[in-house]
Amino acid sequence: MEQWKDVLGYEGIYEVSDLGRIRRKNGKVKTGIRNNEFRNIKGKVLKQNLKRNGYLTVDLSKEHKVKTISVHRIVAIAFIEPVEGKLQVNHKNGNKLDNRVENLEWVTSKENRVHAFKTGLQKGNSKKIKCEQLNMVFDGSYAAAEYINNKYFKNSKQIVTIANKIRCCANGYQKIAYGFTWNYI
Repeated sequence: MEQWKDVLGYEGIYEVSDLGRIRRKNGKVKTGIRNNEFRNIKGKVLKQNLKRNGYLTVDLSKEHKVKTISVHRIVAIAFIEPVEGKLQVNHKNGNKLDNRVENLEWVTSKENRVHAFKTGLQKGNSKKIKCEQLNMVFDGSYAAAEYINNKYFKNSKQIVTIANKIRCCANGYQKIAYGFTWNYI
């Protein structure tokens, strides 16, 4: 059964569900015509807007000010216990339109980037990349970084940094990365 909670900062005005829906509650709002005039508004589920970055947002209004907020953040704030140091919300299945509670988690910026590389959500990750000296082809800079990390660094936690340097080399911004020449195929 769908559960509803108040939206933080908009208590008594808006609610969010564990399925990722936002609704306005029944209530009274000032008309703005005269200081003491109110009108009744009927509650309804809000239309969500798809932004160019692929995330859904809603426009919330309070005291004549409208604010656009990402739906996944509203859901996470309402239903998922915050984790110290983890300020970003990740979609576990990689689908930015799936804002159900069970698909969301709090992550660090680094964890979010690693997830994007692993799931292929990060642009440019689909390009095959070749290490000239090793004569090996990888399915992207992240796969190459995992190989370099496991072979030469004994599982350091710098895979994203390694992938970035490999991409810089493949894009021609530097000649070598980690002792090797890298090129896109």
